[in-house]
Amino acid sequence: MVTVSWCARRIGHHFFLEKGQTIDADRYCTEMQTMHAKLKQKFPSLVSRNRVILLQDNARPHVATKTIQLIRELGYELLPHPLYSPDLSLTDYHLFRDLDNFVRGKIFKKEDEVKNAVETFFSEKSTNYFEKGIERLVERWKKCAERDGGFD
Repeated sequence: MVTVSWCARRIGHHFFLEKGQTIDADRYCTEMQTMHAKLKQKFPSLVSRNRVILLQDNARPHVATKTIQLIRELGYELLPHPLYSPDLSLTDYHLFRDLDNFVRGKIFKKEDEVKNAVETFFSEKSTNYFEKGIERLVERWKKCAERDGGFD
């Protein structure tokens, strides 16, 4: 399993879970702190102005009290994610769908081969690719709001 954090320019941070591992709030928070450190290095103006907006789904590690507390401490704005709204899971409909297409039909004999393929996929994406994904999110968000009457 790979967990990915990305912005309108590129992948900010990603990590792989080893086979048989699961992610819990502790691990998620550790990775979020690593992501924050990388953002400070790659996009210092973004972090220093508290302009990080986080969109994540409602998985248990993402909504755990510890996680929400860390998000507040980091100064991130957390966008609400409606329950059962895969249309708004940007990574699912944009990044992972394309990753799935990229690896479709390929045979991997070792875990490292899978990791290398994922790394290659990420490195081949242009800035425009990520910008386009964010733009599509705005369009989907509007459609979802119109259809469901809002998220409040």
